[in-house]
Amino acid sequence: MLAEKTFLSKLGTSGPEVIARLHQEIARYQDAALQQQDHWLHPRAEGAWSPAQITEHVILISRAMSRVLLAFQMPEFPDFPRAKGEMKNGKMQSPPYGLPTEGKSWEDLHEDWTKTHIRLIQAAEGVQNWQDSRTFTHPFFGELTVLEWLQMATYHLIHHRRQLA
Repeated sequence: MLAEKTFLSKLGTSGPEVIARLHQEIARYQDAALQQQDHWLHPRAEGAWSPAQITEHVILISRAMSRVLLAFQMPEFPDFPRAKGEMKNGKMQSPPYGLPTEGKSWEDLHEDWTKTHIRLIQAAEGVQNWQDSRTFTHPFFGELTVLEWLQMATYHLIHHRRQLA
């Protein structure tokens, strides 16, 4: 069963509007991450990720989402792996390519954070046709348009920023 995706439109209904929101959410996430430094490597609960691991996961998934946005700029999609998402105890689980290490310091993640999110913004700004009717499969939300992928990239930051608080 696929997750509901109608909430994505709350993040904006046009490419430029969602790009502006993405800029805001990148900054808000970074601010929240910087406030977690006193317990950066310590999970809040048993079995949960630490703020460092959450941030590394966000970097890895943002990197993958920038590749998807770039794919929408090509005449044909490249051959990406398409896997169905896994649920555990009612929670969406990260795909293997989004799993973090044991945790890295903010100093070790900061450069990758910055480069990854610059690439994500550049990939979004490079989209010429926000009405592109092609879709690409998301592991949990099914077929998403280019605008929905941008909305999802923005939502992913919001979701994990809330986990930091």
